[in-house]
Amino acid sequence: MTAGAKLRLVIDPGHGGEDPGAVDAATGLREADVTLGIRRALMAILDTHPDSRRLSRETPTGRSPSRSGRTSPTRATPT
Repeated sequence: MTAGAKLRLVIDPGHGGEDPGAVDAATGLREADVTLGIRRALMAILDTHPDSRRLSRETPTGRSPSRSGRTSPTRATPT
């Protein structure tokens, strides 16, 4: 990265939609919910610089995008 270049950060919480990831048998806690919670906390911090981040998905429901679907918004966003 060069001096003065804009930093672009893509938050991809992983799992979600049809794939809950690991599920704790005792509590029912889903990995998808944990990663989404971390994403929300991180986004609260990054909201002070809204032009520097993109999300691969906004909600825990629906089909998760493919790997290329998760990275294409980053490639399409000018720096």
